[in-house]
Parts: sequence; structure tokens; C-alpha cells
Amino acid sequence: MLQLLLMNIEDPQDKLDFEEIYRKYKDATFQRALKLLNYNYEDAEDAFQNAWEQISRNLDNIRAREEKAISTYIMITVEYKAIDIARDNCNWRRNAKCLIVDKSEYISDDVIYTICAKDNQKKVRDIINGMNKKYKDVFILKYLHKLKVKDIANTLGITTNTVRKRIEKAKIILAENFKPEDLTND
Repeated sequence: MLQLLLMNIEDPQDKLDFEEIYRKYKDATFQRALKLLNYNYEDAEDAFQNAWEQISRNLDNIRAREEKAISTYIMITVEYKAIDIARDNCNWRRNAKCLIVDKSEYISDDVIYTICAKDNQKKVRDIINGMNKKYKDVFILKYLHKLKVKDIANTLGITTNTVRKRIEKAKIILAENFKPEDLTND
């Protein structure tokens, strides 16, 4: 698979960088996909391949990041691709448990935008207004004002890690108020 991915990268230095990242994270990403997809080897392979295709297309975006941020980006990408495979392979609306993810796992920005894009604006506004101020503030700055985590941290005088945790908690609060069918683009 690595050779196929490298064929799509033109720059020789990009190929070397990608190959290094791939070799470093390939085992962990495949294991994560296996776990998320109930150890279904074929589905895990699909999620793994889809994730690495996306990572190869976004090499410029991840190259400048710190090592921990690269690792997080790669693992989240695999998780999102596993969710996509799970949605394709099971009736997501009736059986959201086909994927082993609890509510503390990642809720993608796509899910948040899907919730907000549907005819739920009043409900979304009420939920946001009912949130604890610390979650409400970071959510509004992230999704309405489109600030980056670092800028939110500077604005509020808190760490970027605290911002990330509050954003995740706010996303969970919002998502918990909707049915599984509200969390898809269909």
C-alpha cells in the first residue's frame, strides 16, 4: 500500500517525509481501526487505507505541526474513516453501537455542522444558551467566530489543552440532545 500512496506524491522530499510518518504510525493506526470496527479485518483495512490517502493529500498541513499534534491528527483521521465505514456497513440509524465508540470519543466537526445545518437552529441555540458559560464561550468562539484553538486560548487566558477539552465537552452536550439520525448528512 505504501508504494501506491507514494505514487501520488510528486516531490521527492514529500515522499521521504510521508514514508517516515507512515512507517512510524501504520501499526498503531491499523490497530485503532481494528478496535473501532469490532476487529473486522476487511473494514479496518478500508478505514486504514482511506485514512492514509487523506493524510498523504494533507502532508503540507501536518508537516509543520508538533509531533503530538501529528499523532493526534493521524489517529483522529483513522477514527473518522472507521466511522464512515461503520455507517456504510450497518444501519447507523437503528444500531449506533455497531462502532465501539462511547460519547467521550471524538465527535467530528462535520457532525456539529450537520446538526446546525438542519432545521434545528432554535433547538441548537437553546442548547448552547443552556450550556455552562465555560463550554458555551469556547463553542461560540470556535464555531460561530471560527477562531483557532490557540486564538481562543489567548482570548480567554487558558491553555490550548483546556480549550480542546471544553470544545469536546460542548460538542458532546450538543450531540446528546439529538437522535442518531440527526447526526448524519442523509
